[in-house]
Order: sequence, then C-alpha cells, then structure tokens
Amino acid sequence: MRLEDIADHMRAAGLAAPILPTMLVNVHFMPIFVNFLCSFRALAPEQGILFLAQDRRTQDMLRRRGECSYLLGVDMAPEHRTAIEGLSEGADGLSYGSTVYQTLMHERTDAVRRLLLHNMTLLLEDADTLWLRDPRPLFADIARLGFDMAGIDDSYENICGGFLFMRPTPATVALWSNMTERHGAELRRIVEKRRSPELWSEQSELNKLLYTEGWAKDQRVRLKVLPADQFLTGQHAFAWGWSLKPALVVHNNFSRGQTYKMERFRKRHLYFVREGVDLDHVDAVCLPLVVPEDPPKPAAVP
Repeated sequence: MRLEDIADHMRAAGLAAPILPTMLVNVHFMPIFVNFLCSFRALAPEQGILFLAQDRRTQDMLRRRGECSYLLGVDMAPEHRTAIEGLSEGADGLSYGSTVYQTLMHERTDAVRRLLLHNMTLLLEDADTLWLRDPRPLFADIARLGFDMAGIDDSYENICGGFLFMRPTPATVALWSNMTERHGAELRRIVEKRRSPELWSEQSELNKLLYTEGWAKDQRVRLKVLPADQFLTGQHAFAWGWSLKPALVVHNNFSRGQTYKMERFRKRHLYFVREGVDLDHVDAVCLPLVVPEDPPKPAAVP
C-alpha cells in the first residue's frame, strides 16, 4: 500500500485529526519507542499515529498491535536492505551517521514531503520522545495563530529535527521540498564517498534554510519556537533544576545509544514499560502513566 493510501485510510477513519503524529522506528530501539507508545496511548487512545518502520520485524509487531505503519526503503539497494534487516539478528546496521542511516533518514524526509503534499498536518517525532501531558491543544492554538510550523530550539537558532509540528501550508511545503532536494544531493555525495556521512545531518540543512538563508527571519515560513519549560530537551529533562511539572513532552536527545537513553529514562522515573516482558508479543506491557515528583534540591554545602 502506498504511503498516501495509508494516510487516506487514517483520515477516513478519523485517526489523523487534528494532527498525524509520525515516527521513524526500528527493532534496535523497540523498548524506547514502546515507552513512547505507552505514554501516547494513555493520553490519546483515539488518536492515530503513523509509524515509518525501517525493518519488517518492527512493521509486523506494529501490525499485531493494530498500529498503522509504512515500510521505508523497499526499493533501496539490496546491500542496504540486508543491513537493515540484519538488525533483527542484532547487527548494528543503522549506527548513527552510517551511509545506511543517512539513506533511511532521506527516506523519512521524502515521506514527510509526500504527506505534506497530501495535505496532512504532521507532528514528526523521534522515537526517544515521551508525552507527559497531551500537547495537541497547544498545537491547535499555534495553528489558529497562523504559524506554519513549530519546533524545539535545542540551542541558539537550532531547531531540532526530531520534534516538529508542520501544517501543509504552501510555505511549509516549499521549505520541506527544498530541504528534501538538498538532502538527496548530500546523500549522493555520501554514497559516492565525496562526503563523510557522520559529519552531516538533515537537521543542519533545515536550520541552514531557516536561519542562515533567512526563511524564518523574513517570515517566508512562520516558525513558532516551543516553550522550553513545556518541551524539555535531553539537556534539561535529565539535569537537576528543571521541573517536570509544566512539561508536556520530553525528548531524550543529546545522547546516543539505547542503553544510555534507557538509563536516563529509568533514573528520572520516566520508563513506563513493564520490566521483563516480551515487547514483540505481549500487549499488556504498559505501566500507569504517572509524572514523577521533581527530585529534592541537594543539601547546601556548609
């Protein structure tokens, strides 16, 4: 089934309103994205989400759980497809910055372009995000105010590519189409070994358009920077002094590897998956979604 057909099915079934959360997932990070799914289903049981699956085992698991998914990279080079499916056997075929990783990220970028052209309002999220409270009312307000897109600024004028609210306005479509074209050109340079894959990301291309080339500053795209206390980055959510009380979403970025991300979630009491269950087969895996109390302030040094 084509990506656009899946989007039409979700829209007809009332699963894509008011937004369509969209997430890239693979078997290697299954505990992380199941943690997201536990929080998401607790807060928005009626809301659909479209998973862009990188491997068939993940797609099969999602189908068994009744989730909508689309398999990326079906037409990729055989050696890349083999590396991706190798994840089912424990191989790290998708290490950050590898050529295969960059290829699939371009597949994600192009899938988002196709969905925007199909008039879908999207919330593009990384698998290491977590909902603590429902952010959809805030996005409805942002849409009413006429913004084209909204994102987290995780450093000065650096919008995170792992959490983006996007309306299918002409401005958003033009920006994202431009980025997709540039992403493809950079990927060709990587495949031809004229550029190192780990030194580049689609996020850098997005911010070059928004800030270096002025799309945000001259309001060719109306960009809303999300409140930092409601949308916590990995720099803040796991550091002392930042409260979870006003937080809607936590993004466990500024860390690499599932082991470290899981350690951070557990330490902050933000892991809502029952320990020891088979994530691939068991449905009743989720713990109650309870936002933990903020840790006490450290004692003053005498």
